[in-house]
Amino acid sequence: MAGIVGTITSINDFLSKTQVCLSVKPNQPQVQSISLDEDRQYSIPAFQREVRWDDNNLKMLLFDLSRGNKFLGNIILTVKSDHTCEIIDGQQRTTVLMLIVTCIKKKFGKQISTPELCPLRNEGFTGFQQLLDKDFDLQAITQEEWETIHKSDDYNQFPRIQRLWDTIASSELLSDRHKAQGLLDNLCKSEFNIIASYSDDVNTSIQYFLDVNLKGIRLDTEDIFKGYLFSQDAREQTRSLWQKNKRDVLRLNGVKQSSEEKRYPLMKLYEHFFYCDLYLSRDGVCEYSSLRFGENFCLTSEFESGSTKFYEGSHLIETIRDRNYLQNVLSRLNECVLIMTDIIESEAPSSTFKSKFICEEKVDSIDVQNFHSMLKKILMEKEVIPKILALKYILTYFDGQTHKKAEYKSAYSVFCAAVLFTVFANKKESDTFYNFVRLEDWKSRIDKWLYDYITSHELTRGKVLASYKYSEGDDDSIQEIRCKSLAAISNFFMVTKSGSDFITNISNALELNQFFNDKTTYSLEHFIIAKSGNLHVKTEKYDFPYKYPPTIQKYKNSLFNYIFIPQTLNRELSNEDIFSKIATIEEHLSVVSCEYSKEYCNLLKDESRTYFQRYPTMDKIESYDTKEKVESYLNDYFTKTFPDEFLQFSIALVKKISWDS
Repeated sequence: MAGIVGTITSINDFLSKTQVCLSVKPNQPQVQSISLDEDRQYSIPAFQREVRWDDNNLKMLLFDLSRGNKFLGNIILTVKSDHTCEIIDGQQRTTVLMLIVTCIKKKFGKQISTPELCPLRNEGFTGFQQLLDKDFDLQAITQEEWETIHKSDDYNQFPRIQRLWDTIASSELLSDRHKAQGLLDNLCKSEFNIIASYSDDVNTSIQYFLDVNLKGIRLDTEDIFKGYLFSQDAREQTRSLWQKNKRDVLRLNGVKQSSEEKRYPLMKLYEHFFYCDLYLSRDGVCEYSSLRFGENFCLTSEFESGSTKFYEGSHLIETIRDRNYLQNVLSRLNECVLIMTDIIESEAPSSTFKSKFICEEKVDSIDVQNFHSMLKKILMEKEVIPKILALKYILTYFDGQTHKKAEYKSAYSVFCAAVLFTVFANKKESDTFYNFVRLEDWKSRIDKWLYDYITSHELTRGKVLASYKYSEGDDDSIQEIRCKSLAAISNFFMVTKSGSDFITNISNALELNQFFNDKTTYSLEHFIIAKSGNLHVKTEKYDFPYKYPPTIQKYKNSLFNYIFIPQTLNRELSNEDIFSKIATIEEHLSVVSCEYSKEYCNLLKDESRTYFQRYPTMDKIESYDTKEKVESYLNDYFTKTFPDEFLQFSIALVKKISWDS
């Protein structure tokens, strides 16, 4: 760490476009100093984290500055020979302080004298300086300029920065000139402890970044992963691949999804990739067979590589130490993300998707359509763990090499396993798939797991209850995917055993394709609890819509509330009670093609009413002399009795599913 110097300076001197010479010992100017040249440019390097400050962080800073000048911590710089000052630590504060100064300048103009700011280049969002130059006036930005700014935003930082700007602009602490002047004065008088090194070596900067942030335990998993990655390989190609991956994963996850609802989070993609690829034999040797790591990419036990021992807590990237392999990881993962995005964004197999099936014997087009439908359903799921199977499939068979027709049909095994895990498995079983994809014979392992699961499955009350977690707050589209997938397995999938071999196959590829895609023949019916949330009460005495209690509304989106019937029949059922619906379906049973739905209805048409024994009957409703008493009776049944009756029906339904094996 030789060559590092540090001293205190004001925020004004740090931000202003003026030459600053800071002596380490104020009374001894001949002693080593920090020189910040007039033509300097601050730079936020690509390995830095994105802007993470939220409204609360910003409001606290504004409040503190409104009360007086503050010490705002350390700023660590690497000063380069071209006068660029890379911000190794402190970019969040620097960015926010520049936003505050710029906002005051825009709001009050010449009424308040603001410092002329140094340029700030954010390598992950180069258009940020353009926004500052325009005083963040979006109306003054041309369409062409905006396109340039948007294109430069590699990590989608603009929405967060915009929120920070809006928070500053609307702050009561900047509501008039006097308040703004006082806050600006305090800001300019506030101080940083500037710590600077002089080096053009990017690896030195990255190492400082890791040292500073790791000791402060302030970085998240992605920040640390990226830091270690670039410390191993700081080549431009590696940086570009990382940035491309970030952009592509944003697209994969969908712009409307919150950070908690990503289809496939970036770091899960990397974690899954290493499980799928790292343990494979290369030249007959598997160097990493005994290596184990956790979600944070740190080793969970000691690992020896040659003569080097790595201890528990060592980072995976540090352990691998093969920059060519790491660059290959980035490149291949980029390809996988593009394939996944193509699958999600296309209603039917695209030409790109079709081109991935390289086979001496042509793969049937119906199978290709089914593969596309199944992979899409896995990728659209909110449950992330089973997606490792889809990734393994893509990595294994979409590699540009020729494969057998039967190998491509592994998609049926992948889909079946993913669905069963999503619906019924608990988190304790998550290691199952992680262990499978590490192995060369991963496909046969999945088939055996399916056979064992299906032939011996005993769905406990707890397992069915676990599926209810998907019934609270989920939208219909996700729940339809889950239920339709479960019904597809029941209708078409078979797992057979031949000697020591296990094979997953389907009964009819054409009918499966129709089931996935024909919404006229297989429309979604919210059977027990209507989608409207109302029950049509109709007797000789009463005719009114009853609204289910709020606690029962969630059952609209339960897996076990759906059947798949023709659209015309669906419309006829409307909001009627379940036994009226059953009677209607019995009259039109010949047009119902879904076997799962038939089994569903068979359970309910039992004259002895094995299930929903206490479900309100028309006679019982007629016995009450006022509408208010009817509603009270219905409320009492649905809040107290219905949940347990629904559960018992759900357990019975799952047990009735025909697992052809």
